[in-house]
Amino acid sequence: MKWKTGDTCYFVENNYRIIEATVTAVHGDFCVVKYGTNAGIRLRSSRLYQTPEEAHDSRIYHYPSNSNPYFYDH
Repeated sequence: MKWKTGDTCYFVENNYRIIEATVTAVHGDFCVVKYGTNAGIRLRSSRLYQTPEEAHDSRIYHYPSNSNPYFYDH
């Protein structure tokens, strides 16, 4: 999707939280987004999603950190 200034988007922070943001500028394949009260970041447009569900589906899941290192899927 081509993002425009003023669009509402969602992105994943630290593969954990889903943040709602507003696009403030678009420069090529990068978008500057503003979130929270005084926070902003420049992200590639492929890391922005239209809905929170799309952002949730893009997260990478790992095994729990308290599992045995010899844990196998059987």
